[in-house]
Amino acid sequence: MKIAVYGDSYVDGRTGRLKDDSQQGWHHLLALKLGADTVDHYGRGGASFFYTYNQILATHHQYDQIIVAVTEPTRY
Repeated sequence: MKIAVYGDSYVDGRTGRLKDDSQQGWHHLLALKLGADTVDHYGRGGASFFYTYNQILATHHQYDQIIVAVTEPTRY
């Protein structure tokens, strides 16, 4: 299973195969619990939700599951 994570700096991370959960962030740990093979990050520090929305539209079809995080109401 492939998972994509979208949002601002709270989900900012690196793309790659999941190997070791000892040094991973919450998104990696969740992906491991869900049985994902990969987790790709489309987060960017300070991003607006419009940026996130455009990233979702451009890439969502490549994934089995997506996670969207909005950490600040003013980001809308």
